Formats: sequence, C-alpha cells, structure tokens
Amino acid sequence: RVSLASFGGAGLSRLANLRGRVKTREMGSWLLGLEPAGAADFADSMRSLALSRQGRGVMVVLSDFLLREGYERGLTYVAGRGYDVFAMQILSPEETDPAAHGIGGDLRLVDLEDATEAEVTATPAVIARYRERLEAYCAGLRDYCVRRGIVHVPVETTQPIDELMLEVLR
Repeated sequence: RVSLASFGGAGLSRLANLRGRVKTREMGSWLLGLEPAGAADFADSMRSLALSRQGRGVMVVLSDFLLREGYERGLTYVAGRGYDVFAMQILSPEETDPAAHGIGGDLRLVDLEDATEAEVTATPAVIARYRERLEAYCAGLRDYCVRRGIVHVPVETTQPIDELMLEVLR
C-alpha cells in the first residue's frame, strides 16, 4: 500500500492507498499533475500526514529538502510509525553542478516557494564552495535518514518518470 502527499501553499494534497501495478498509472498521473503551490510548513504538513495515517504501508516524501526551517522535525513525524519511508530528494542538474550547465557571473536568484531574492556573483570559487556545501547538506540528510530507518533516494529531475516509478520505487 502506497500513499503519496504533496504540500504547498494550497495545503496538503494526498493520493492514498494505492496497491499493485494497476494503480501505477494513477500514481504517475497524480505526480505529473502536481503544480508548485507556494510556501508551506514542512514539519506541520508531515505531522498532519502522520496523524492521518493508520496501519502499515509505504510513504514516499518528494522534496528537495532544501528547507529554511530544516527537514529534521518533519521527517521525525513520519519515521518509526509503521511506514516504510522513502525520502526522495529531487534536485535539478543545474542545482547539483551549476558550472557544467553554464551558470555563472552576476545572477539574481529567486526562491520559487517564497519569492525571496538574492543577488550573487557566481565565480568559480563561489560555485566550488556552493557544491561543497550542497554535498555536505545532502550527506547530512542521508545520515539523518539512515539513523531513523528512512531510505534516502537522490533523484535528478532528468530521470525519466517511468524509470523512477518502475525501478526506483519498486
């Protein structure tokens, strides 16, 4: 049994109790139909989700986990409650390796979730430091998940959805 949830400014959206291959299409359609909905509190959303679920099953949390408030409190709500939890960290290739994608120079970065902006000059040294910090952050997330019995699954946005659903989520 799989339940999926998405959180954003519009609140928590769920697709619950999917069983077997027959529901794979429904799951894929739901995932592809998700739209960004603005900022939401990750911990509150995970708490609400954890309290609304009973029994055993699989829980897939899709996020970049790059949260100002951190991911720890939110993931703690869903860990150890009888679910097999998968924390799928979704990042774009531009996020993981900006220089390889021609990103550099003077930039205005806009957070799509809360519309905050930052101006930076992305020199090779700044990009190298960014990559080091991102790798450390992702390693911290992976370690946090492992200690709580959560499976951390890094996923690039370029990964085909059918491969993700049929091979990774299998």
